[in-house]
Amino acid sequence: MFEKFVYFPVLLIVTISLFISSCKSADSLLEENYPEHIINSYDYAEMADSQIKIVSYNIQRGYKIDEILETLLNSEKLQKPDVLLLQEVCGTSIDTISQYLSLNYVFYPIAKKTKESKDCGNAILTKHKIVSSKKLILPNEKIDHGRRSATIATVEINDTLTTIASVHMETIVMKLPKRIEQLEYILENINLDNSDKIIVGGDFNSFFNQDKERFNNLMSSEGFFNHTEGIDFTCKALGGLVRTKLDHIYTIGFAKVNSGVGPLNKASDHQAIWCTMQ
Repeated sequence: MFEKFVYFPVLLIVTISLFISSCKSADSLLEENYPEHIINSYDYAEMADSQIKIVSYNIQRGYKIDEILETLLNSEKLQKPDVLLLQEVCGTSIDTISQYLSLNYVFYPIAKKTKESKDCGNAILTKHKIVSSKKLILPNEKIDHGRRSATIATVEINDTLTTIASVHMETIVMKLPKRIEQLEYILENINLDNSDKIIVGGDFNSFFNQDKERFNNLMSSEGFFNHTEGIDFTCKALGGLVRTKLDHIYTIGFAKVNSGVGPLNKASDHQAIWCTMQ
């Protein structure tokens, strides 16, 4: 009942917001694996601890880079991740975060904000060697005729190949069946090197319980475990009146140890999420 009550006002607000945003000139970057930004220069020894930490964070275009760095560096649960999945990365924010955290990265922009002259997209940062990567352009156009994407990489962790995806799916402006098609497309195209271990995380824009349920059911049917199922809200809407969980981390081949949500912060409209597993 609550979801039916808030659906139309939320949809109206999101639609107006996206329409205004779409009036700002942006060019889609739909070439395969272009532009490609990869840093693979940090050399890490094998981990002594069998546990690994995954953090996912929509950084809202990296506008508040100082606050983003403070969140990642000073929160105990977010510090020193083995893998950091970022969404809405824009401009040079990826280089700054990589340097401060001493992490390799792959970054595939999906759009260029021409007014700001910044490429924007999803990134994977990691302590470990990036073996291969690709940009996956998701089906179904956005309201502004742009597209969503996922950045996918195979990473070598302790001599084991692990496939990792940083995803950013469409908002509730797009009908749920079409967003499910986006998730199905990710699952059909994710495994670059036939890895036994897979990590999929990011901003699924699962605003309503129906969204979460359908996405969870699909991921579960493909053998994925939801490490962040029991965590609190990750995003606020309508001035904080509505709080919902948009962000998730799923895996194959890992056992959950712990998970949670990062601290409330002014760096983004999202909170970071994290999990430890082995």
